[in-house]
Amino acid sequence: MNLNRAEERLIDEIVDKITHVLDTEDAASIAGALTVLGLRIYKTVLNDAEYADIQKHILKRSDTLTPFTERKLH
Repeated sequence: MNLNRAEERLIDEIVDKITHVLDTEDAASIAGALTVLGLRIYKTVLNDAEYADIQKHILKRSDTLTPFTERKLH
């Protein structure tokens, strides 16, 4: 995934915050909750056409995602 520095910092900050939740919750449950929250944010800030486009973009890029290697998520 090609991210700029601001995006990398944001992701690192979010991962650092959810690391504490991993002590008591299942990683798959956390991923599901974050996915729902992300889609709700998109639904709030995008119009219907933009939302449909972002859904297509997410599905198209899903094969290029790589798992975390530095943090234990389960």
